[in-house]
Order: sequence, then structure tokens, then C-alpha cells
Amino acid sequence: MKNVRTKFLIILLPLFILSFIILSSISYYLAHTALLNDADKIARSLGDQIAADIKNEMSEPIIRLDDLAKNQYLIHGDDATRQVLLTTPKATTSNVAQYFYTDINGQAIRDDGKHLNRGDRDYIKIPKQTQKPYIAAPFLGESTGKLMTMMTRPVFENGTLVGFVMASLNLDSLSKLVEKVSFFDTGYAYLADSSGIVIGYSQRPEYVGKLDLTKKDIEGGGQLDDRLCAGFKKAMETNQQTSIDYQNTNGIENIAVITPIELDGRTWAVISAAPRSEVEGAADHLFKIMTIVSLLAIVLAVFVIFYFAKCIAAPIEAIRDECNILNSGDLRQNDLTINSHDEIGQLAQGFNTMRQTLRALLKKVQSQTEQVAASSQELTASAHQSSEAANQVAISITDIAAGVETQSSSSKKIRGISENISTNTDALTQKTQKIADNAKTTTLQAETGRNSIAKVVEQMQQITLGTKTIETAIEDLAKGSDEIGNIVELISNIAGQTNLLALNAAIEAARAGDAGHGFAVVAEEVRKLAEESERSSKQIAELVKKNQFGMSQAVEASRDGSKNVQLGIDTVKSADEVFKSIVIAIETLSHEIIDVSKAIETMAAGNATMLSSIQDIDQISTKNSDDAQSVSAATEEQSASMQEIASASQNLATLASDLQSEVSKFKV
Repeated sequence: MKNVRTKFLIILLPLFILSFIILSSISYYLAHTALLNDADKIARSLGDQIAADIKNEMSEPIIRLDDLAKNQYLIHGDDATRQVLLTTPKATTSNVAQYFYTDINGQAIRDDGKHLNRGDRDYIKIPKQTQKPYIAAPFLGESTGKLMTMMTRPVFENGTLVGFVMASLNLDSLSKLVEKVSFFDTGYAYLADSSGIVIGYSQRPEYVGKLDLTKKDIEGGGQLDDRLCAGFKKAMETNQQTSIDYQNTNGIENIAVITPIELDGRTWAVISAAPRSEVEGAADHLFKIMTIVSLLAIVLAVFVIFYFAKCIAAPIEAIRDECNILNSGDLRQNDLTINSHDEIGQLAQGFNTMRQTLRALLKKVQSQTEQVAASSQELTASAHQSSEAANQVAISITDIAAGVETQSSSSKKIRGISENISTNTDALTQKTQKIADNAKTTTLQAETGRNSIAKVVEQMQQITLGTKTIETAIEDLAKGSDEIGNIVELISNIAGQTNLLALNAAIEAARAGDAGHGFAVVAEEVRKLAEESERSSKQIAELVKKNQFGMSQAVEASRDGSKNVQLGIDTVKSADEVFKSIVIAIETLSHEIIDVSKAIETMAAGNATMLSSIQDIDQISTKNSDDAQSVSAATEEQSASMQEIASASQNLATLASDLQSEVSKFKV
């Protein structure tokens, strides 16, 4: 990022792109959600409308049946009268195939005068039991072969059930009702009974009476989506509208609403469905439009950002160019002109003020540097003359003082070295004594360690003996378990034989008749005892097998423990050998440390005598050095002062010359 324009694009453009993406996503989500909600509401409203139409379609036959149920001539009239009464409603109810009247026992007369026995049918049994109106499950008509249902109304006389009036209803008209449904472009609706059988499906008439919404497999091949089966079951159980998504037999994803329809003793359901692609089509179109608008907005944003960055970068670049000119030493340029009152304009104004200030300052510096250079040269010459005279005096005194100082310094060094030797010798003696004491202590601790190792070896050997004893005992127990298993097997065989003997005895007692009754009782008890013994022996055998398995694992564990204990003993013995070597080495080191300590004590006594002599020499040398230093110091101070003056004046002359050279580079 070498310029401001690029920085603005890199920083602001992603923010614009992210904002447009978020805005488009939110818009698509809201539109998608709204469309799905609207589709669900439409499907629910459509289901309610179809349910109302179906109830209205069936209301006329129900009214006719209710009128017939109240007609006394139907109850007490002859067959001719009943046939006339049953034929009359057919003129106003085109969806009814036939009307019936049946007595309480199911003996029926049809509107064509034919007598039938319907006492074994559910549409007689159920209303006879409940004494309420009832609509039967769909069935294929015997004469027409079409899907039908039977509507039954109980007939009462003085509060007593005396018979039923019935109407067989053609379900073809129901398919016509759902055929008129308009739900998006290719949406559709179909009817199903509570048992799952489809009873009206104009788009797929081959499914009517054959497709079962409660079963996944379709008769003739294919499968239903599990979501459709589960949604239908839920709607029937809750008796409430249920929204689902499912894939139809053509593999198209649909959204649907299942609306239960409550009838007399029966529940039907209307399924309103439409392809999801049609429902979401408007949202997809909106998303495409938002994408195009976002891309155009991003392009516009690029131009706006570039223009804005250019407006900011142009005055900054102008100030940068003027700074480069100023850095080259040219202060003669005209004032920088930027028509802006913001921070950039204030920066340009401050730059112009700074250039004017630098120009005035450099002019003043140029006039003063020449005077400073001349005065510094005169001062340098005078300082050099005074410094040479002081140096000659200082050299003579310095030579005298140097000899005394050298002698005093040497004696002090010797004294310091002797004191250090004495101090180090004392410290070395003390440390040597501590080392000797530590060596003795270490020897004792090593001996203690060896004793502990010996005890550990002894304890581990005892553990080995105990482990072997446990292993032997477990092996003996395993052998005993094997013998118990053999005995249990023998008991089981005896119990089986006893059971057979008891069975034979029972057979013989049965042959003996009453005389063998008592013996049969005894044989039965013996058989039960044998069976109980056989079950107990099997349980004991199972327990013995578990014990044998546990004992075999214990034997293996004890053997592994013995091996590990033996490895531990070998390791501890190796450690004991190492401790022996350490004890011998420490004892040898202790003797050598004692010899070194004695030699150091002898050296310390000689150092004390030498230190006393060196102290006397140092006192005399110090007195002579002090006297010579007093004279030399005064001379050196005077010489140093003159040298500093000369050096300062020389530096001043050099600085004045350099300043003249640097100032001459600027063009004012």
C-alpha cells in the first residue's frame, strides 16, 4: 500500500461489500420467510374452504336422511310405502347412489325394493352401539365398482332405537371439488380418509382407493416420503391443521398443509400442496435483483472512494513535494496554496509559516557565523602560547611525582595482594574443614544407605517366598475346583437319570390306575427334586468355571509378580555395589582433604609475617607520594585549564567554519 488511494480502497471497499452482502441476505431471508408464511396461510385457508365445500356437499343427503328418520310411515309402512319414501329424495341428491331402510337387526330394503341383510356391516354395528350418526370408511360399490361411503342415521321411536336410514354416497363428486383448487401455478389438493386411503385425487385418479398415506410402500411400485406419512398421522391424532415439507412420487419437493375434516363419527383430511420451487420463485427473483443492485452499488462505491481518496491525497502530495524542495535547501519558493479550511489546509498554512521562519533564522545565522569564526581563531592562538609554558613546568614536576607514585602504588599493590592471599588462605582453611566434615557425613549416610538396601533385599526375598506360597495355594485351589466340577457333573448326570427314573415311575403309576396314585405323587416329587438338583448343579458348575478362570488369572499375576520382585532384587543389588564404590571414593577423598588443610595452615602463617613487613614500606611510600602529588596537582590544574581553553577555542573555530559551510547550502 504505497498511496492513500489504495489504502482507502482496501479499507472501505470490503466494508461496502460486506454491508451489501448482509443487506441482501437479510432481504432474501425476510422475503423467503414471508413467502413461506403466506403459502402456509393460503394452504390453510384453501384447506378450510375445501372442508366447508365438502360439508356443504354432504349436507343435502344428511338433511334427507334426517327427514326420513322422522317419518313414521317409513317405520310402520309396508315395503311399497317405504320404497316410495326412499326413492323421493334421489331427485334432489345427485351424489347419492341409493337410499336404504333397515330394522334393528340389519334387515334392509333398498330404494329399488330389493331386500338385503346388512347386520354384519360396520355401518350398522357401530351406530347400533353408539346410537349416533355414522359415516363408514370408503369401499368399492358392488354394482358400480366405484369408491363410495355409507351415511347412517339412527331411527328412534319414543326414545327407543328401532332402525336406521342409510344413503350410499358416490365419492367421485369429491374429486371434482378438489379439482378446481388453484394453489400457485401447479399446486393441487386431494382427499384422504382417516385410515389413510385417498378418496379424491383428480390429478392422479389411479391413486383413488389404492394409495394409503399411512404406509410408505405404494401399491404397484414406489414409496411415499416418511415426512408425509408422519405429518398425516400427526394431523389425525391432534385433529389440527399440520404444515409439512415432503417429496412427491416424482421427486419434487413440496410444501403442504393437512386439514382434518370432522364428519359424523368420521374424520377426513384434505392435503393442499404446491412445489417449493414455485413458492420460493419470487424470493429467488428478488435475490437476483438484489445481487445486481449490490454489484452496481459496489462499482459506484469504488468510483466514490477513488474520487474521495484523490481529493484527500492531492493536497498531501503537494505538501510532500514542497517538503522535498525544502529538504534540498531551497527556501525561495512561493507560499503553498491549498484552498481548504480543514486540517489539511491548516497543515499547508503551518508549512508556509515554518518555511518563512526558517528563512529568517538562516539569514541571521549567516551574518553571525563570520564574527564567531574570527574571534575563535584569536582565542585559540593565545591559549596555545599559555598552554606551552604551563606544560614545561608540569613535565618536570610530573617526572618527580611519577617516581614516588610508582613506588607507593607498587607497595599498595603488594600489600593488597598479601591481604587477599591471607584472607583467601583463611577462607580456604575453613572450606577445607567443612569439606572434610561433609565427606565424613556422606560416608556415614552411604553406609546407612547400604544397610537400607540390604533390608530391602531381605524384604523382597520374603515377598518372593510369600508369592510362591500364594501361587502354590492358588494352583491347589484350581485343582480342587476341577475336582468340584467333576463332582458337579456327576451330580448333574445323576439328577438327569433320577428325572428319567421318576418319569418312568410316573408312567408305571399311571398304568396301575388308582392303586399307583400314591406312588405317582412320590415319583412327581422325586422328579421335581431331580430337576432342582440338576439346576443347582448347573449353577454350581458355572460358579466353578468362573472361579477356575479367576484362579488362572491369579496364578499368572503371581508369576508376573515373582518375576518383577526378582528384577527388583537384582536392581537393588546393583545399587548396593554402587554405594560400596561411593563409600571407598569418599574415604580416599577425605584423607586427601585433611592433608591439603594442613598445608594451607602452614602457608597462612608465612603470609602473616610477609604482610607486616609490606605495611611498613607502604606507610613511608604514601607520605612521599602525597607531598609530590600536591605540587604536581597544582601545576597540572593550570596546564589542564589552558589546554581546555585552547581546545574549546579550536572547537569553536571548527564549528563556526562548519556552520558557515552548511548555511551556505541554503538559498534564501
